[in-house]
Amino acid sequence: MGLSVVLMAYTDTCWHASYSSFGRFREQLAKTVGINLDDMVGFCDSGNGVEWSGDEPFYELLNHDDNEGELYYYECENLLEDFRKYTSKFKTNALSYYVDAYEQWVQLLEECMRTDGVLVFR
Repeated sequence: MGLSVVLMAYTDTCWHASYSSFGRFREQLAKTVGINLDDMVGFCDSGNGVEWSGDEPFYELLNHDDNEGELYYYECENLLEDFRKYTSKFKTNALSYYVDAYEQWVQLLEECMRTDGVLVFR
């Protein structure tokens, strides 16, 4: 079983990965912008994690359930800005698998924006 992120706009645009791969991808995103996910609410084991402000780069994806929920086109717009801003830094530091995933997410977000769509996590 794994995660599928599907654009609900009459397209076949989607991204598939195992939950663990998605988790590692998010860790790579967070690392790129100086966030240690283990310190953040929702990831911290102690229950005393750092609260999200909502202004963090990749916030909509980093602070999102990994097995359900939606991202609407206006949330995808914010994410797409972050993906475009940090492309070079991410590609410099990440493994090639995650660089491919990054590029697929850019395409997914662009298509979501183009269609005023909704990304569904399932």
